[in-house]
Amino acid sequence: MSKTWNIWLGVATVAGLLVSAIGVAAARDSRYGQASQSQPPAQQSDKPKTPEVTPLTLDAPAPVNAEEDAAYKAFFAVIPNDAAKKIELGEAFILKYPESRYRSPVYGALTFAYVQVGNMQKMQEVGEKEIALTPNDVSTLALMGQTLPRSWKSSAPDAMQVLAKAEQYSKQAIEIAPTLSKPET
Repeated sequence: MSKTWNIWLGVATVAGLLVSAIGVAAARDSRYGQASQSQPPAQQSDKPKTPEVTPLTLDAPAPVNAEEDAAYKAFFAVIPNDAAKKIELGEAFILKYPESRYRSPVYGALTFAYVQVGNMQKMQEVGEKEIALTPNDVSTLALMGQTLPRSWKSSAPDAMQVLAKAEQYSKQAIEIAPTLSKPET
């Protein structure tokens, strides 16, 4: 019952906002219409006009590619325990579709797969690519934060840098985690 009430309340709120916005737009148009009748037209400037860009054109999704979608589905259809197959398909996917919209989830899954096979160098490399693409990926941040310090030797020349990165990833994951929405289940 409360779920239905929340839905109706949300619909009513959106409808009210739309009606208000239309009223404000109509009032603005009528004000500008009156002002243009009483004032002379604005002078043309010497500056060239730049084309207006709407936010929709900036965030337009990449065109759908059926072959790319099929490769992505095949990658995620691999069972999690088959890390070698996951790595093989993931690396092939990234090579074939380097600018894919699916790069982030593929990098995230590859990071976990490299941990499973014990290749910590590749885990770090792919994990850093994933974090560069999606800085708020809590799963990858947490994995990197806890795996890096456990996988590097203290005698390594870059041990302190690796520990600093691990600390940064852990802190970032801790800061982001409370902002995530709680799933219904």
